[in-house]
Amino acid sequence: MSGARFARDRDGNFYYQRGTSGSSDQRYCHGIYGHFFAIVDEEKPVPTYFFTYDSRNRFVFDKKEDSLWLQFFDLTTNFAMKPDESRKILEHVGRIKPRW
Repeated sequence: MSGARFARDRDGNFYYQRGTSGSSDQRYCHGIYGHFFAIVDEEKPVPTYFFTYDSRNRFVFDKKEDSLWLQFFDLTTNFAMKPDESRKILEHVGRIKPRW
């Protein structure tokens, strides 16, 4: 495991990251939490906030969606789940498409 990071912002919001950028641990967590939040989103919408980086490597708020949107790339590569089960859980989730 590449390690875990915990942080709390000025407003008291708590954040957790496991693994380093692009690590197998981070892809694994992306799969688990992506599917978990998709299940939750069916009962109570999970808002999604979109940010980009500016030229000084700072986050810039772009938009908010009222329900869950996920980047599907690598969503199941390190998280073992049958493809049919994954498709059923994720069928209502917005799909973020890469720009490349």
